[in-house]
Amino acid sequence: DHDAADAFASGLDSEGFTLPGTPAPLEDGGPISVQFWREDAPREIDGITQALSEQARALGGDYDGWECPIIRKDDR
Repeated sequence: DHDAADAFASGLDSEGFTLPGTPAPLEDGGPISVQFWREDAPREIDGITQALSEQARALGGDYDGWECPIIRKDDR
């Protein structure tokens, strides 16, 4: 629900994640979606995603995974 999504989003903000907007359904009548991002090292992602998944479940939600852009060393 919206209250749980707002609580999840507030926790993300305090952990340094960027949220592009407020929690909202992806489609009419669909589940509430919370989109967010933060730059992290891929080798650290397991602990981060486990914590996010546990937070989402505690609030009655599901964590849907993460995406990672490929950045070549010479692009930096």
